[in-house]
Amino acid sequence: MKKLKILLGIAFMGFLSACNTNPPKVDSVSQDPGQYPKNYQEIVERYLDRILKDPTSKKIEWLNKPRPIAYSLKSFLSDAVVIPGYGVCAFVNAKNSFGGYAGSKLVLFLIKNDSVVRSSIPSTEEWIPERATIDTCKAIRE
Repeated sequence: MKKLKILLGIAFMGFLSACNTNPPKVDSVSQDPGQYPKNYQEIVERYLDRILKDPTSKKIEWLNKPRPIAYSLKSFLSDAVVIPGYGVCAFVNAKNSFGGYAGSKLVLFLIKNDSVVRSSIPSTEEWIPERATIDTCKAIRE
């Protein structure tokens, strides 16, 4: 029983170490981030319309215009993959399934080729961790 607990603990630590905690790089993007998303607000709103429970209730407070960033995605199954694009930060609030506002959350959107390819909304398939979101949004706004 003790050996099983130790093995499970090691496996869990390996899983946690595979989570991406590196914030996206804001300085220089070595790969092409694509065309500047002039209609970034519309792109993000369309994205939110697909994933929010009540998209008509969404409130967005934009914090910056798109800036080139490169997001580094790493997992224990593969080497790091760098995804260049444009980072946009905003506070997003919308109603939940109970009909009340969930509260404003800081969200980082990574836009490439006129679509959101990553976001920090945890319910999405490819999400950016909260620590990386805070660090990146701070760097983008400086």
